[in-house]
Amino acid sequence: MNGGGGGRFWSPGTRTSFSTCGTPTCEEFWGAEATGYPAETFAPDRWDVLAQKGRSSRELMHFGFGHGPRICPGKFLGLLEVALVVGAFVKLFTFTAVNERMEARAGVSTKPADGVWVDLSLR
Repeated sequence: MNGGGGGRFWSPGTRTSFSTCGTPTCEEFWGAEATGYPAETFAPDRWDVLAQKGRSSRELMHFGFGHGPRICPGKFLGLLEVALVVGAFVKLFTFTAVNERMEARAGVSTKPADGVWVDLSLR
């Protein structure tokens, strides 16, 4: 239920969810008022506009840890751990693509159609 003053209020015990598919098209973050471009429009220049306003793409692109005052307190530790694991893999292994060519599959984001098969070998 929408309370006065633009706030949102739910009854105790109400279950809510956060749409990660709809988030990149949210007018509040991505719309014309925030970026100068409609949220549903492909406009890479919106990152320049956000940067001029002191906003980072990293802060807006991934909501896996939540956002705002209820952000996960372990977010930065989790991101640091991911960077350390990826760094360790790159240091220990040589990656060679199995397929010479990769076909793209369009969706919410463009991804390789085969899931990027690679051969790993110790350095």
